[in-house]
Amino acid sequence: MTVVTRVQSGPRKALFTAALGVAMLILLGFAGAAGAQVTITSSGPMASIYLSGDLGCQVTMTNDRQGVFFNGSQLGGCGTFLQSGSLGPTVDSGNAELFSPASLPGATQQSTENYIPVSQSAVTGAGTSASPYTVTTVVNACVPSATALAITACPPGDAWVAQVQETDTYVVGTDVYGSQIVLTNESGQALAGMLYHTGDCFLAGDTGYGGLGGASQNAPVCLLTRGDSPPGRAMSFIPLTAGSSYYEGAYTTDMSPRGTSFWGYVTPAGTPYPSTIDATTDEDNGIGLSWPYSLAIGGTTTVAFATLVEPNNPPTNTAAPAVTGSHKVGHVLSCSRGTWSSALPITYTYQWLRAGNPIAGATSSTYTVVSTDNGRSLACQVSANTDQGFTSVTSAGLLPPPPPPVLGKEANFGPVSGTVYVKPPPGAKITVNAVAKLTAGKGFIALTQALQLPVGTQVDARAGKLRLTLATSKKTKRRRARTQSGLFFGGLFKVSQSGSPRLHGLTTLRLLDNGAFPGAPSYTQCTASGKRSHAIAVIAKKKPLSKKVLNILGANEHGSYATQGKYSAATVRGTQFTVSDRCDGTLTRVSRGAVVVTDFRTHTQHALHTGQSYFAKP
Repeated sequence: MTVVTRVQSGPRKALFTAALGVAMLILLGFAGAAGAQVTITSSGPMASIYLSGDLGCQVTMTNDRQGVFFNGSQLGGCGTFLQSGSLGPTVDSGNAELFSPASLPGATQQSTENYIPVSQSAVTGAGTSASPYTVTTVVNACVPSATALAITACPPGDAWVAQVQETDTYVVGTDVYGSQIVLTNESGQALAGMLYHTGDCFLAGDTGYGGLGGASQNAPVCLLTRGDSPPGRAMSFIPLTAGSSYYEGAYTTDMSPRGTSFWGYVTPAGTPYPSTIDATTDEDNGIGLSWPYSLAIGGTTTVAFATLVEPNNPPTNTAAPAVTGSHKVGHVLSCSRGTWSSALPITYTYQWLRAGNPIAGATSSTYTVVSTDNGRSLACQVSANTDQGFTSVTSAGLLPPPPPPVLGKEANFGPVSGTVYVKPPPGAKITVNAVAKLTAGKGFIALTQALQLPVGTQVDARAGKLRLTLATSKKTKRRRARTQSGLFFGGLFKVSQSGSPRLHGLTTLRLLDNGAFPGAPSYTQCTASGKRSHAIAVIAKKKPLSKKVLNILGANEHGSYATQGKYSAATVRGTQFTVSDRCDGTLTRVSRGAVVVTDFRTHTQHALHTGQSYFAKP
């Protein structure tokens, strides 16, 4: 039998210890009238404990959308069951019996009779350790009798076999609620059989693995992950009364490696649970405890247990993981785990993804690129794990280097520093990260890695730098296309390029109006009326226009580029310069190299060298 030893260590050990303490608070009386269901509600982590009037149960934890037992609703696949041996030929023809809650969802126990509800108290107590919330439920076990009987505890004609009193308690802030069952023999003769408490686990899903917990390793556990690795949430029945047997296994017999479902033991035959678990099988599973009993006439026995459910408080991600390295065969990529917060210790696990699918065996923080990765995105999924759950976050995908640019059609855009956004022209089909960040400008996406985008793409480099690589010739069978590259920053502009080889890849960067971005300076601010004017030059003659810079583009490039402002264009070939659009004109400054400025108003050209500038007026 496999034992999940980790369930006894660290935070898990504390949880099981806490369950023992809380459950000992259940030795309380009851009062109240019969009812279909009473619910203990609290601030959590057990937000709702549903207790039916015939010993059914369900628990909903804070942050969970549904209950932890199958069906998810207020009535779950969980309950207490009583088996009794034969009471003689006059009581139900001498058959053994199994008494059950009525209509448990998904339950397949072999019931012969449903409990007869007697009473159920309202919720009492203050939810503290000194005064826990308490609900006491009483049911009778009755069966048809061949002897005419008049017993008020049972329907007419039925014999009274036993009374079951279950008292459930909860202390706010704990992960367990305690249960005490008092069984009284009311049959008028010796009574022997089996008492079961069984539940169909649905802890964030309908499948899981088995484990063991508790001080003596006899508490069956439903786990989300095999061997509890990575560590995650768990739920368990913890016996507090000696002599119990346990089981964790599949929902149906055909699914079970052991050939029996966890419901398959809950039968009139009174078979004890075999004290086994399915630790290595991911299955629709459940857990159960069983206690044998033997009572004299009027005798009683008491058993106690706790229901433990670890809360749903997974770590919170505050900064996503990121992949660094070169997407080339043989190169090693590294995955940072990101930034996380949790009140509990966190362990981290990794899974590399190729085109969104897990790569077998790639579960470390590094990954070596192989030929199969050519042309596909690589990403890393990091899981932050605690005993109260886990959270998985996937990094942005690292795309392969873009193909060579195509003259007049495609350009390569690569981020260098800061934050750069791009907006492809309408109809362009590109692959971007699924979590592309939108800016205030509609349609812009974050440029997180080199992308090939169509000519006509707009760039927002006001808070960052990017490198543009464009073709200067066409590719032939014998020669690759020649390219030019430039570093640009500080402005909002549109990239255009002629497809004619005679222009040697001349690329035009046209400064755009910032008006699409709320709060950004715009040409609408250049007139007193605040309206865009076609006669700014006329207004400028009447009064000086503001020198406020509306848009500025800096460049450090090697190639044939033309930077076009509102009132002039600067044609360069390997230089450092800036072009500033202002209300009162367009200013070109040369830091290094040579620039030819074309003044749109005067239709003249001016050659500038290092340290020189030219101001084109409206």
